[in-house]
Amino acid sequence: MAYATGVSSAPTTEFFRHIGAGEFEFGLLGGLPLVMISLQFAGAIAAGRLRRRKKLFMVSHIASRLAYLPIAFIPLLFPGARLAFTLPLMIGLVALSSAMTNLGSPSWFSWMADLIPRRVLNHYWGVRQRWMFAVWTAASLIITFLTLAWGPPVTVLFPVLVTVAVALGVMDILLFAKVKEPENLTTGSRESLDVLIEPFRHREYRSFLIASAAETAAIMMAASFMQIYVLKELGLPLWQVTLIWCMYGVGNAIASPMWGRLADRHGHKPIMVVCMAFKPIAAAVFAVITKESALWVLPVFFLLDSSWNAGISVARNGYMLKIAPRENRSMFVAAITGITGITAGLATIAGGWFLKTAHGLTFALVGHDWSGYQILFLSSALLRVLCLFLTVSVREPKSSPPVHLVQDMADMLTSRLAKFPVGFYRRWR
Repeated sequence: MAYATGVSSAPTTEFFRHIGAGEFEFGLLGGLPLVMISLQFAGAIAAGRLRRRKKLFMVSHIASRLAYLPIAFIPLLFPGARLAFTLPLMIGLVALSSAMTNLGSPSWFSWMADLIPRRVLNHYWGVRQRWMFAVWTAASLIITFLTLAWGPPVTVLFPVLVTVAVALGVMDILLFAKVKEPENLTTGSRESLDVLIEPFRHREYRSFLIASAAETAAIMMAASFMQIYVLKELGLPLWQVTLIWCMYGVGNAIASPMWGRLADRHGHKPIMVVCMAFKPIAAAVFAVITKESALWVLPVFFLLDSSWNAGISVARNGYMLKIAPRENRSMFVAAITGITGITAGLATIAGGWFLKTAHGLTFALVGHDWSGYQILFLSSALLRVLCLFLTVSVREPKSSPPVHLVQDMADMLTSRLAKFPVGFYRRWR
């Protein structure tokens, strides 16, 4: 998570904006890595034929992280190079990094699913996610401090962040060398096409695939441009944007273990339904936010929205790993991540193309100034509402109705509020 923060925080957006990237280039930067998720199908076929998956995972992920070094240093090493050459090269390296990551990801998910006991799978995933986003928040705060206190130009700050991030990222993968690896249950001599289409034949999993692909596309067509909107259109300082985005990690860290426990109790579908019901609010907030209100509205919004994202992530991962057969688990993982990645990537590229086409478009309506960004955000909000119907149609026979989940959450909140004084006193003692 420290690596991910170093290569994808607000300074990354500002760095590419500084060297001349526009809305369409940001659409490519956000969309191409998602399209590269389609390589998970190739990674899943390879993982299904390997007795040991560790080497494929480690080699591909180390190569992926090292690819960010030239991205950060090209503008410093070749300051006079033509932007028409260097910018496509850097976008290509970002896509290559994503491609290598996705080639090894099915091996990792299949490997972890063999290690984690099924009875605590969701709870474990929630606790893991809490620690991930706690580190993400801490790394974001450090970047905020560097941006505010040190204040170097972004063409210097970004290479420094990437160098440290890549060092930590490679160290992260090397730590897996000592993690136990059970022998893989391979797909044997089955035809690759049969292995590839098995997830799409599975009735329950197919409903999950369709809903997840539509939801991710509706979310990412706007989410990929929120940070550039706040930096470019609202004009907030870089350190404020970095600090605001920290709240995304705080909400995830707080809520993830709760969603894990609830998933073990009620199943995955009700969590996906309840969390998706709140997702349209995110895009609607960005459609009406102003520079004056952004600094106090967005942190609260991110705290709440990231808690819904945590629920969706925990529920999707749990559903994916529990329903997939062990002998072809890597392909089931690749199916959900690959299909959602392709649809999200195409939606992001389409959003970038729309913003470029609508550049300069402004009009006043109901006392508010509207531009291409506001149209994109409202369109995303509407599509998220429509996607809720697909989420409701996901098949999970043994799950509770969403209303039971809401009642359980209300009872849990009431109980915790009632016990808070006693619990606080005990912790103080």
